[in-house]
Amino acid sequence: MNTELSAVEVVAVSKMIKTAVTSKASKNLAVGVHEVNALIRVQGSIKVGEDFEKRQTNTIDWMGLTAFALSKLNGVTIESLIAEYEANGVPKADIKKVAQDKVDDLRGTTWKTNNGPVTTDLQYEAVEELAEV
Repeated sequence: MNTELSAVEVVAVSKMIKTAVTSKASKNLAVGVHEVNALIRVQGSIKVGEDFEKRQTNTIDWMGLTAFALSKLNGVTIESLIAEYEANGVPKADIKKVAQDKVDDLRGTTWKTNNGPVTTDLQYEAVEELAEV
């Protein structure tokens, strides 16, 4: 007897687990250990799209960059920056865009291949009669 699930079966089960139904069911469980002995039938179809490439901006440690930039300033300038930020909030959009463009230049971008989207049309039902596995 083959006990390993195929790739399609694994995806079907994982899609079932990721649904909102799972979240609702979890909220209805009482604290404690619950024994499980269920046989579930999964039927339907799975559609897998083509892989695609997407330009991705590399991440940057904003807190580290901010701390580094502040470390280059004297105490009076740092206090002035903090006071201005607290008084005015985030800078005007044009100034913010210039800063963002400079950071983007620093970070750079790369191309990443993403798996094609997986969509399902699946139905799940408990099988009345439990079988020995």
